[in-house]
Amino acid sequence: GADVNTQLDLQRDYSGTRLFVLTMDERDVQSLTGGIEAAETALATHIPHELHFEGIQSEEDGYSATFTMSFADLDEYETKLQA
Repeated sequence: GADVNTQLDLQRDYSGTRLFVLTMDERDVQSLTGGIEAAETALATHIPHELHFEGIQSEEDGYSATFTMSFADLDEYETKLQA
C-alpha cells in the first residue's frame, strides 16, 4: 500500500509550506496500469490547484511522490486544507 507523511514549515508570521510525501512499494507500482509513468502523468494532471506536484522519485524499495502546499497565513492554510 501507499503511505503519506507530512511536514509543516511555519514561519513567525504564520505563512509557510506543508510538504506531503507519498511512498509506494515497488510491488504496488507493478500493479498499476501503465506503471510509474502513468501514475506520474495522472498525479500531475489531476492534482488539486492548492498543491504543487514535484514529481516521482525512485527510492530504495519503491517510489516517492512529493507535493507541496504554500500558504500566506493560517486562514489560507485552513482554506486550502478543506478544498
